[in-house]
This record gives sequence, structure tokens and C-alpha cells, in this order.
Amino acid sequence: TKYPVFLVIDPAGHVVDKRRIGLGGLAGFQPSIVATGPKSAVALIRRLKGNTPAMMMSRTDDAGQTWSVATATNLPNPGGAVSAVLFETDQILLAFNDNPESETDITLAISDLDGKKWRRIGVLASQTGETTSVKLAYPYLIETQPGVYDVVFSQKPNRSIRHIRLSNDWIHQQLNKS
Repeated sequence: TKYPVFLVIDPAGHVVDKRRIGLGGLAGFQPSIVATGPKSAVALIRRLKGNTPAMMMSRTDDAGQTWSVATATNLPNPGGAVSAVLFETDQILLAFNDNPESETDITLAISDLDGKKWRRIGVLASQTGETTSVKLAYPYLIETQPGVYDVVFSQKPNRSIRHIRLSNDWIHQQLNKS
């Protein structure tokens, strides 16, 4: 069975506890967790194929001791990985596949700290019009220095790794366009 897990690690790096995310964890797996406060966090969850075609979300307000039931967001998910980070101090930035059926693009979206309503910033990479055997998968988003974000992802079937660097300025320009 696949389900999202929150691991508690001691200062020596040993796993001392684990907690299922989403009250039972039947909604998805491979969570991307964003701390939104001293004891609060949002887990954005890759959906299980066969479930609702949306990215799932769970919340904690007690430092991961308990997690809410996973609920669908307003963003699609083909069952591909998602990756999110805190943007500035009051938003969540997300890299994901914006298609409920296949991993044909890497899209960037933003939300307030609740993670309930997402706004698309733009498509970073796309295989539109290509054969369905080409997939853009496993986006990983990280803030590598203040105001600079790197997105890496795989391109299948040739198994290459692609990289895109973004800045706060670019993100704000994209948000101001719409």
C-alpha cells in the first residue's frame, strides 16, 4: 500500500517516529511538505491513480502529530510527483504536472498559506503535440538562495534531467500579467 508518511528524526538522524498523513493515507503518496508556521504545515500529495484526478492536500496545526483528512485541491494531477516551497513569507510555490491524464508539462502555481486556491503562474516546460511516450516527470523545486528558485525534472524516455532557474522578479512579472 502506498501512503504519505511524516518522519520524526532525532538530532543524530535516526527515525524515532512516523505518522501517516491524511488520516489513513489512502489518497496518495510522496508528499511535499511546506512549513507555514511554527507548528503548522501543508502537505501536497501526489494522488493515487484511480482516485480523483486532482492533487491532494492535508494540513497539520500541531507540528505533524496529527494530519487532516486529505482533500482534493483545484489543481489536476496525473499521479505525478509534486514539489512545493514557501514563497516569500506568505505563499506556497508549487511545481506540478497540470494535466489530469499525463505528465506532459511542468507548471508553476502559487497559493496563500491555506493551499486551497491555486493560481497558475506559467508553464515552464511542455511536450504538447509530442508523442505520449515523452513525459516530463518528478519536478523538484527548491529555493537555492534568497529569491532564486531552481526546478529540476526528468524527461523520459531518454532519462535526461532538465533544469530551470527562476527569480522572485520573474514570478512577480508573471503574476502581474494576469
